[in-house]
Amino acid sequence: MRYFLARWALLAGGLAPLWAWSATYPLPPQGDNIVGNLAAVTARQEETLLDIGRRYDLGYEQITAANPGVDPWLPRGGTRVLLPTEYVLPDAPRQGIVINVAAMRLFYYPPARPGVPPEVVTYPIGIGREGWRTPVGQASVTGKVKDPSWTPPASIREEHASNGDPLPAVVPAGPDNPLGQYALRLTLPGYLIHGSNKPWGVGMRVSHGCIRLYPEDISRLFADIPVGTSVRIVNQPWLLGHRQGVYYLQAFQVIDGAPDAHLERDLGEWIARQLPPGTPVPWQRVLQIAQAGRGIPTALTGPEQGTPERIPPETVQSPMAVTDGAAEEQTAAGAKAPAGSWFFNVARFRNPDNAQKVTGLLAQMQPPVPSASSRAAGTILLRAGPYPNKTAAEAESKRVERTLGIRSEAPLRDESPKKEPFPQGGVATAR
Repeated sequence: MRYFLARWALLAGGLAPLWAWSATYPLPPQGDNIVGNLAAVTARQEETLLDIGRRYDLGYEQITAANPGVDPWLPRGGTRVLLPTEYVLPDAPRQGIVINVAAMRLFYYPPARPGVPPEVVTYPIGIGREGWRTPVGQASVTGKVKDPSWTPPASIREEHASNGDPLPAVVPAGPDNPLGQYALRLTLPGYLIHGSNKPWGVGMRVSHGCIRLYPEDISRLFADIPVGTSVRIVNQPWLLGHRQGVYYLQAFQVIDGAPDAHLERDLGEWIARQLPPGTPVPWQRVLQIAQAGRGIPTALTGPEQGTPERIPPETVQSPMAVTDGAAEEQTAAGAKAPAGSWFFNVARFRNPDNAQKVTGLLAQMQPPVPSASSRAAGTILLRAGPYPNKTAAEAESKRVERTLGIRSEAPLRDESPKKEPFPQGGVATAR
């Protein structure tokens, strides 16, 4: 039976169910390795895929990859959104913490408790960006720190200084600390599992190699994890799942390793090692799933073969609103621009929360995208710049589109730094 785990509570004065999302699943029986189930929800007006993803404990890349035809910033009310809340467990021992960087998910196997069936808890994570990759290998938790301070290494301080964002030698605990409120120290020198003061970057490659969690997730994990817990970090973009006699393939985008030219060869060798000898392989389907990299377990054998999305026709109700009170990114101050500088219009927003989310993600890109916002005629205008010429502005606009899925308007030149370069009445995107 396909189901979602939920915790029920009695509301005062009645028996109505109070939903609360749970990232905890019972471990499947011996021989199976899939937990959770796919589902769908209907987007509400003014809601982004980031809002939906956080509510269902999904990261940015996870929910956007599963919904390739949906605008992540403007899905529009009534849009059906797939929830990729079905997971093939990593090919690793089911103990302690297992992190699959390709899936951008953390899996925690709590110690066995008398009378309680074995469980697995899973959370979305942010990982190291290009040039600062999260290392794979084995480690363990050596310490737990609440309200940590951060001592950035010299290499990170140099990088920030070169981007015009100098860091102090020690960043104290508080809302400006990128480690958030909780951190787990590891035997891997210089690497942590921690929270974030910029939660909308969870599910992206934005860190300097550390593993980031949503504030509400790291608080739960921090409370559950004892010092000494084993940590295994793997990079498994292809996972062969098995459930009730059916084989599934779950594929994510390959972030490290062989280029696309070797995909067919490497994938063929990998799946030949995974499936029992003599199992018919629908090769074109396997290649199609791997190339798409949507992260959705898709049946290769059995009665569900050829059905990429096994979702009940009804939608599920939103079970949890984020109420941790974590402060979102504040609007960045734009750099003082000389006359003749170039800018591009990122988007216009009616919802100030969405403007803050995009501003925070622009600030996390490497190098960061300078941006500033202004309010007029009931909308918030977010622009990026300044840039010395049109070519540079166009290149940045394309980088934002590739990274965040936002197609910006054509760059504009600001002949006077005192004049608004984006006149009201132009094409506006209501996000």
